[in-house]
Amino acid sequence: MRFSVILKSGRMRLFSIFATIAIMCFEFANCLASTSAPHLKDSRLYELANEVTVKVGQKLKKDRPIYLIGMGGDTTSDIKMMTACFQYYQEVDLQQARELVLGVVGDYLAVINNSAEIRPYLHEYPFTAKNLLIQIWTYKSDGHRLPPDQIQAIDVIDGVITYYQHLPETYVRKAVCKESYEQAVQLIAASNNAETDQNPKKRKMLPRSEIFSSEDCKFITLQGEISDGRYYAPQGVFSCQAFDFGEGEYKSQDVLFDEAACVGFYDSEGNFKKAEVIFDPGLEKRRLDEAALKIVFNNFGIGILENVDDAEGIEILEEEMINGYMYFVAISIKKMSVLIASNGEHMSSTRGYLVFQDKDKYVLLSNQEVTLPEQLHNPKKHLKKLKREILEFRKTFEFGSSPAVLSEDKKETA
Repeated sequence: MRFSVILKSGRMRLFSIFATIAIMCFEFANCLASTSAPHLKDSRLYELANEVTVKVGQKLKKDRPIYLIGMGGDTTSDIKMMTACFQYYQEVDLQQARELVLGVVGDYLAVINNSAEIRPYLHEYPFTAKNLLIQIWTYKSDGHRLPPDQIQAIDVIDGVITYYQHLPETYVRKAVCKESYEQAVQLIAASNNAETDQNPKKRKMLPRSEIFSSEDCKFITLQGEISDGRYYAPQGVFSCQAFDFGEGEYKSQDVLFDEAACVGFYDSEGNFKKAEVIFDPGLEKRRLDEAALKIVFNNFGIGILENVDDAEGIEILEEEMINGYMYFVAISIKKMSVLIASNGEHMSSTRGYLVFQDKDKYVLLSNQEVTLPEQLHNPKKHLKKLKREILEFRKTFEFGSSPAVLSEDKKETA
């Protein structure tokens, strides 16, 4: 096991730095004492684990006042545990602290379990909250310490979340609540349901970690291959054209659930072309008309945008049936929680969807044009381009076309 510390100065006062180091050393002493430094052959595992943790830190601070200050883990022979320490500059009550830590754990696990590079070295897959050691210290927005009666620290150890206050005039911590990760998820879900019952117009928001749960959905990486500019999903699911957006590299993500599969190709501004497939064994016996395809779009297109991505200002710009079996729809999204510029401003987007049936599968092909902060959001100017590209994408989409083995000289890294 190894542990390293990264200090972010600026907003912290000097005593906060010393206090943080002291607490970190105290909390991790037991973890470090019994483990020697990794052998040279294990150093790459340690570096790889830290690279993933840095990605998580960068992802988290895009929409939260949270900063990664320490990282490490147990990387002897394989990656058994990953650790991260954060400082959070915002006051929280118990419910807000619970939402914060679930968001951190959920994003951390998503990055780990979706990383094709690190997956072969995980001691167990998928990683769960029990494979993480996380600590979060909270401060006022100006960097000062919080009053003793407020939550000042949160940790996750062996899948158990503990919330702490500090005793007056000391750095001694007092646990005010302890719960399992699963209990915390249930409490958040119950709270969301209660708010929805009291205010039917309020949209129910669920943490990504709950919707895309590794345990419930058997979430595994497809690990598709790209050959001659074409993407091949394994297990003969589907293949389609891969796009590199002129940047000379493929930026893709792909996942496989028990009943769904998807792949997306993204550029640095958030534009994408994506294929999503939902398996329904009884579908082949039914022929979907326009009304049925609209329901699929509302459930899996609009539904995901509202309940996962917290999209606001959704407007349908155009919809039509194409060739009698494909439903095309273009929408404008005024604000996307997952589209955040470097200045912290939420960006708008215009999306196209093509929904159709292929035997026992629903297929949703989609593409997106992002409106950058300095640009005027004029979604109608993108309609022709989105429609043309999504129809071209459809022509390249095939089921069951994955070769058993791709030739080594044609493989490219996704």
